[in-house]
Amino acid sequence: VFAHSAGCDLKNDQHNQMIALVDPGRFAVQLPRMTLPAKPGQRVDLPIRIQRGPGLNSSVSVEVIASKATRGVTARKIDIAGDANQATISLNFADVLSGVEIHPLTIRATTTDERGLPVTAETSLTLVPAR
Repeated sequence: VFAHSAGCDLKNDQHNQMIALVDPGRFAVQLPRMTLPAKPGQRVDLPIRIQRGPGLNSSVSVEVIASKATRGVTARKIDIAGDANQATISLNFADVLSGVEIHPLTIRATTTDERGLPVTAETSLTLVPAR
């Protein structure tokens, strides 16, 4: 891939080249599915899987974040031990739900690396109103 800016001649020397390296990521949170039925007054247990790269051996905190427009969905933050990669988080649906079909939930996992710096991974979960 070559970069070209106004006023520069495009050449094949190293100063005019861009190189992109693709890395699969050091830390990821995975769900078994990306959509979930939300039935008012019910609870759903959602399995969570954590994928860790080298140096990520600390415990992981997992939380569910809903938009301000989403009402009636709650979940307690969970912790996954440093030697584990799976857990279950419970989503609780109130008797009245609003905004769930418009705004996906964010599932956020946070840990620390070998230097003690925070590392975060997120994925989205779309709720579908169950009838």
